[in-house]
Amino acid sequence: MSIDTAVSTTVAPQPQVQSKRWQIRLWDILVAIIPLIAMSPMLATQMHSLWLRPHMRFFPLALFAVGLFSVLRMRDGETTHPTRKWAAVVGLAMGVIIFGAGVWRFSPWLVYFSAIVTYFSWALGRMAGTAWPTVAAWTGLLLTTLVLPFNADAILLGWLYETATEYCSRSLDAFSVPHLVDKGLLEMRGRDFDIQSSANSLGSPFALAALAIPWLIFRNRSFFHSLLILLSTLLWIFVANFVQISLLVYAFRNYGQDWSVGGSYAVLCAGTFALAAGCLWLTDCLLSVLLQPVPLAEPELAPIYAGLNTLFCWPREHEDQIPPDDPEEREMFLRMQEANLQATDETRPPLEWRKKKPAQIAVYASSGLMILTGIAPFILLARGDLVATKTQLGHLSRARDDLPGEEALPAQFGQLKRLDFQNQQNSDDSERSLIWRYQWNGQIVSATLSFPHGPWNSTPVGTDNRWSRGTLQLAKPPQGQSDWPWYFGALVNELGGRVYIFQCGLSSAGKPITKPAEAVLEGESGIPPIVNILREGSRKLQATYRFQVQCESGDDLSQSELDQLQQAFTSFRETLLGELPDDLLVSPSPQQTQD
Repeated sequence: MSIDTAVSTTVAPQPQVQSKRWQIRLWDILVAIIPLIAMSPMLATQMHSLWLRPHMRFFPLALFAVGLFSVLRMRDGETTHPTRKWAAVVGLAMGVIIFGAGVWRFSPWLVYFSAIVTYFSWALGRMAGTAWPTVAAWTGLLLTTLVLPFNADAILLGWLYETATEYCSRSLDAFSVPHLVDKGLLEMRGRDFDIQSSANSLGSPFALAALAIPWLIFRNRSFFHSLLILLSTLLWIFVANFVQISLLVYAFRNYGQDWSVGGSYAVLCAGTFALAAGCLWLTDCLLSVLLQPVPLAEPELAPIYAGLNTLFCWPREHEDQIPPDDPEEREMFLRMQEANLQATDETRPPLEWRKKKPAQIAVYASSGLMILTGIAPFILLARGDLVATKTQLGHLSRARDDLPGEEALPAQFGQLKRLDFQNQQNSDDSERSLIWRYQWNGQIVSATLSFPHGPWNSTPVGTDNRWSRGTLQLAKPPQGQSDWPWYFGALVNELGGRVYIFQCGLSSAGKPITKPAEAVLEGESGIPPIVNILREGSRKLQATYRFQVQCESGDDLSQSELDQLQQAFTSFRETLLGELPDDLLVSPSPQQTQD
């Protein structure tokens, strides 16, 4: 027997890394390209929602970073590791289930989460030369762009801003600087400083976490180390907010300059974010020293040290698993690590998913289900009913001189006496507001008509972050009266003050809306929301008006006072029905012409 023959009989049939060439494989088509196309309509909806949240506008950079990493690592070839491949197949099946639930419930958030799960499954089965913790870390970068459920991200940001404002207020008290503070709002000399209302990505812990993750991957930090760094982003964003508010107050008090608007505020945000990033880097340097692997020198303590290394240094529990800093030594280390990985895989039988009937059926079935599930969102996309953006909702059809004016509502209604009228341009989720202000029992009552809006729901119009507690509930007129419902509730601020709100919706044709967006979404009992939207999508996503009557009060209003406000609200809205031009709003699509 020759030497070549003897050597060939000892080599494993399939190595871990099949090829170093960049090419599209069947796995890419079935697990990445087809799911991405199927999810694309609802992903576009979710991305638009992300862009509407200023603290999440870093997400295009995060997606670009993950995409660049994926393209570069596709050169490694497809993995044949049995455990990784089966895990990828199971993850793909989970992605299909979550995608189906997202379409069933018409939840772009669930579809976006499904896309992240599917990406992890694809990368796990595709990037043979990349350790699975690294794949998980890059997937974690995608998770920073996922809005937290139950509006937890807004709650977290509000708490950070309020805490920073409170501590800034304490600092001003220590220097005997007169000011007022209410939650996240600080007032000095008649000027309000509310950084939460002008927040952007540069004040977001999610953006700082997205910046930290690639650095942690590059530095090969352990899971425990990385977890501590990500948690510390909350601390350093708090510090950045504190410094930002302090500098705003300092510049205004000592130099009379307002840095809370325009380019000055952008520079200030960039500077404080850079400060937070620098503090995060120093924290990383400190932890890299504190969490070094413990040498297993003494035999009697070796099990304890080994356990500590496993806890604090996983997945690199020993010094010889940490890449050196020198570029040449680092390259040699990575080659040796890859050779060791390949030698280990030679002891396992390789898994070719196309040659395993269960894996083949699972992959093809999952891809097919992705296509079938994606049909409904594409139907909505073709009808123009999928993404209800501010642009699609329309705008004022042209410069108008026939908008309702001051005399559209009575000068006096009962004890309400009109004080003034404002026609103002908005910068929030509507374009214009018409505001009638009345004096009533020593209090101010505002009647506001704002437009255009999306589907009518329980979101108040024109209330700021001070009113954080309380919700609006759907109310219906008494039996025998009009079936035009409204939302009513009392929001409460930190000082116990209340704002009482009555709100209703009007269609783009100026007609009453009798069913809020939540009711249209739920539909009839037992019918999936996606079916309801396919039936009533055009009506649901129509541009709307919102009419709201509100009254701020330091004390609880009596039932008789609430009845007076309700009578004024119902009378005012009936009056406005005949004052709205039927062509004021531009509908998002030709289909949106029905009431």
